[in-house]
Amino acid sequence: GIRFRRSNDDAGTWLEALGHERSAQDYVLAMNVARMCSREVCCVVHPLRDVLAPMLIYSSNIKAEAVYHHTDHYRDRRSDRRAGDGSSVRRFVKEEVKGVIRPDMVINDGSGLSPENRMTADFLVKLLRYAYDDPLLRREMTDCLLATTADEERRGTLYGRMNDECFEGRVFCKTGTLAARAVSSLAGYIHGEDGRWYAFAILNEETPIFEAREFQDALCRALILQ
Repeated sequence: GIRFRRSNDDAGTWLEALGHERSAQDYVLAMNVARMCSREVCCVVHPLRDVLAPMLIYSSNIKAEAVYHHTDHYRDRRSDRRAGDGSSVRRFVKEEVKGVIRPDMVINDGSGLSPENRMTADFLVKLLRYAYDDPLLRREMTDCLLATTADEERRGTLYGRMNDECFEGRVFCKTGTLAARAVSSLAGYIHGEDGRWYAFAILNEETPIFEAREFQDALCRALILQ
């Protein structure tokens, strides 16, 4: 939800008194002063899926970054702690998904596949398995949040891909592309013809995007038909 608060001028007065020599800690203190001296005037609440669905289906990096920032909304971004060990996302992964975080992994922003993040296919699969093991998360992921060929309104970034009948209602995934760096990814769930569900993640580097997508689609077909 979004809460709108009206504050008096105490925070501004505090910053004016500091002059131009303001540190990150000064801004944090000023924001705390503003919160303590404010009153709530309006509260707007909406389901998180209203943001997550377009974020995942259409690969909206702006929405992804907004959600990532919102998880740490109580921290001041100027403190530069958002991407550190104390961030909500890293804390969640470390505490909830055991054995995933390694020293060489970096979660710096919400875009998933980005020049600032460092992650592995194994990392993504473990996150997908974590979601699958939770009935509520599993239902949300497959019924609402991931792109799929089963619903024209949910094709999203799968538009033009996986048009064969064998893919229909069997692939639920999220794409990722860094065209300038020849990087492409695909991760999600496959419901095979054998009745089993598969969590998968594919990361293609230094490969022409079109060829990478052809490889990913072929691998998904093989998982469905095996």
